[in-house]
Amino acid sequence: KYIPNIQLNFANCFNLNQEAFLETQTVLQELILPGEEVPSYFTHKTSGTSSSSLTIPLFPSFLSRPFIRVRVCAVLMYRSCANGVDIHVNCRFKGISGNISESFSHRHRFWAAHNDSHLFIMDCRFPLNKDNAPSLAELDYDHVDIQLQVSNSFFQREVDEHHEYSKFKWGVRILNDHSSAESGLGDPNTLAHVNDECHETEQGEERTW
Repeated sequence: KYIPNIQLNFANCFNLNQEAFLETQTVLQELILPGEEVPSYFTHKTSGTSSSSLTIPLFPSFLSRPFIRVRVCAVLMYRSCANGVDIHVNCRFKGISGNISESFSHRHRFWAAHNDSHLFIMDCRFPLNKDNAPSLAELDYDHVDIQLQVSNSFFQREVDEHHEYSKFKWGVRILNDHSSAESGLGDPNTLAHVNDECHETEQGEERTW
């Protein structure tokens, strides 16, 4: 089933209960919210340069699944850019004995209408077990390494140390359900309620491609 890439832009929704909204959304392919801090919803947090990583322990129950879903939030001071902001999320698995899996990658491009600090949130899905391949449990993988890389060029050039994106805060939450992209984009009633909360400012925008 084809699911379009939908970007929800609630950058002006200052009355929104962000924690409750994130908890209720099964799938958030791309979301923009206002803010300067990573919400507590994201259980693993760090701050770093334009390319930094988080190492997160994996529960054994994850290793039998066909994929792992992670929700990532990057806090960036957005400056108008014709090419938007590109956020690359890379994933690889690490084992007890030091073995490392191949790397998997997602790229998300965001646009925001205003120059301000925003939360750029995205869901990523990475394969865990392939056909005819040893399972991750057999390979003793017990950690996942998530790397975030930010750029603002059409040519994917990484930002330098003096750029506004060179240092930023970000966080990750591993989604512990069995949902997939086919589950849809969360509860439409919740999205309608969000628009109600935004009526005092500018209503949320939805971009589909």
